[in-house]
Amino acid sequence: MLCGNERAQWNMTLERGSMLLTAICIVQQTDEGVVGTVVNEFGLRAFDFTCKNNKVKVFNVMPMMDKWYIRKVLRSDLKVLAADHQVKLGRKRQLDLHLPDSMTLHDKRFGITYHFEQLVDKTAP
Repeated sequence: MLCGNERAQWNMTLERGSMLLTAICIVQQTDEGVVGTVVNEFGLRAFDFTCKNNKVKVFNVMPMMDKWYIRKVLRSDLKVLAADHQVKLGRKRQLDLHLPDSMTLHDKRFGITYHFEQLVDKTAP
């Protein structure tokens, strides 16, 4: 997803059945690993995450999503998205990369689709 001390901003859509969460995902590559946050349109933080040595931690989860099983699914799916190397997806996940513009992860087991489109800074010359 990132290399060096890069920072990326993505329009993110998380979809499961009739539930839809649209947000902005801000990700920073640091010496410690990948650090990110997901904030919805109203400025409310959905969750934060870190990825270091192929281990993902999800914290500060909004109360509506703060269940152990939701955090577990988020951890496993974010591990695929934040990996800096090829990850085995298996039959239950499908990753469509159109980097650097967009990427989509389909978690077929739980019926969740994560779609990311890179935000473009239109103020830069």
